[in-house]
Amino acid sequence: MRTNQLLFWLCLSLFLLLGVACSEHLGSKNELPQPESSPREQAPAKESQQETALPSEPSPTPDANTTPETNTEQPQTPDLQPEAPSQPDQPVIERTPPKEEEMHPEPTQERFVPPDTGPNPIKWASLQWPPTVTVQANQKTRNIYGQLYVPGLTDKHKTSAIPGLRVELGVGPLDQDPRQPGNTWKWDKQVTYYKNAGIQQNNQEYKGNLLVSTPGYYRYTFRYSLNNGPWLYADRSDFGRKGTDDGASLENMGVLVVVKPKSSIKVASYNLHCLVESPTKRMQEITKGILSHNIDIIGFQEVCKPVQGGIYSIKNIAQQLGQAGKKYYYHFINTHVATHRGKQYHEGLGVLSRFPIIETKTLSLPPTPKPPAGAFPRKGLWTRIATPTGVLSFVSTHLSFRREHEWWRTKQVEALKTAMASKEHDGAAIVVVGDFNASPTTPPIKTMEKANSPAQTPAFTNVMSKFDSGLTYPAKSPTIRIDYIFHHIPTHSPVKTTFTSGKRIFVKPIQGLYLSDHVGVMATMQLE
Repeated sequence: MRTNQLLFWLCLSLFLLLGVACSEHLGSKNELPQPESSPREQAPAKESQQETALPSEPSPTPDANTTPETNTEQPQTPDLQPEAPSQPDQPVIERTPPKEEEMHPEPTQERFVPPDTGPNPIKWASLQWPPTVTVQANQKTRNIYGQLYVPGLTDKHKTSAIPGLRVELGVGPLDQDPRQPGNTWKWDKQVTYYKNAGIQQNNQEYKGNLLVSTPGYYRYTFRYSLNNGPWLYADRSDFGRKGTDDGASLENMGVLVVVKPKSSIKVASYNLHCLVESPTKRMQEITKGILSHNIDIIGFQEVCKPVQGGIYSIKNIAQQLGQAGKKYYYHFINTHVATHRGKQYHEGLGVLSRFPIIETKTLSLPPTPKPPAGAFPRKGLWTRIATPTGVLSFVSTHLSFRREHEWWRTKQVEALKTAMASKEHDGAAIVVVGDFNASPTTPPIKTMEKANSPAQTPAFTNVMSKFDSGLTYPAKSPTIRIDYIFHHIPTHSPVKTTFTSGKRIFVKPIQGLYLSDHVGVMATMQLE
């Protein structure tokens, strides 16, 4: 018995000793130093972005020359009415283009690949804000901001520039990479330390201005060098972009438009009626109309891109314009797959522009309930275009068409306005065109024209009501106006635009053929 007791106590003691040793070994993992949070709070990783919500936007600032703090606001959701049978989804921005999205023209030369300059002590840098600037010739731009992070330096120097650092703000041609040999970029060394930024103030922020005398389209960005080391060229870090974390590209550098007074452009909206009624002949005549009216930018609805065979309407028009010696850019997004006479095709929205389309996004609007027919996804195609009147935020949209969908059309308008109120879609002017499937006195149009409907959204001017309030549908014998051009000037815009004329286009048939079941609308926008 005593032997058994001794064995029992020996085993228990051994077990307890082993347990303490194991617990001490496991506990040592928790005592290791934890990695610090990212020093680049204002350049979040891509996986942290939510795909189903409007992106955060910079917090409002009292001074137009104050850099905004990014990623501090919550996504905005349309104000939904409780009496509705069900609630529409929150508007979303698709950051990954669908397969059916297409940009033209394609690059004519290979993308420039900068040489490897070896290790750089500057671990991250960005063009912080703003993403675009419009300014008149020989006038200084607003303040432009950039940030960088150097471990052990920017997080230690919290009130002044770090020793040995060079920061320059450069400007060059729109399509020329500043790292390319023989480039013609100009660099301003009069860049000053502004503040430390980020949640832990680990980044240093610098500011500068540009002065350009020749009207035109340009790119701008910052470059940074420490102790005469290699330059690190930056690009944008706003709205989910990552600065140099994913490399710097020319396409993500800032865009500067230098304008001259009284410059003007013509914008238009037209529903192409997809593949119905002699599409080849109709596209030919529409191309002639664009040339004869000298239209610069046109938003299309019911653009069709066949799955197999047939005419791809917007591409066909762009090609015909090119054959006529006029270079146009276009962008297409798919909304749904439709069928006509047994053939499937992608139907969607398009923007055709004589000026460079520098950025695009798809705005997904609240969907109508299913069924009935016509409840396919509704979207807005947002583009940012460099024009002679400044950086233009231009949208083409097509709202639900069924009579019983008026409540949903209103919600789609609210979602569209909410998206356009974001600084992400900023411009010197905002123009929204499209087939709204709503008459001028109905809630969707009144909502478009009303400020703070929903909250913190601007009022848009119904441009055509001043010049030509004629009817647009159906083309053969119009009984209603459902096609519009809307205009808004942001309060902080450095230039002011106004519309000086407008009229309906594609009104009469050509040799008995109507070019669409809609009449188009066109207006001239001019710098004041």
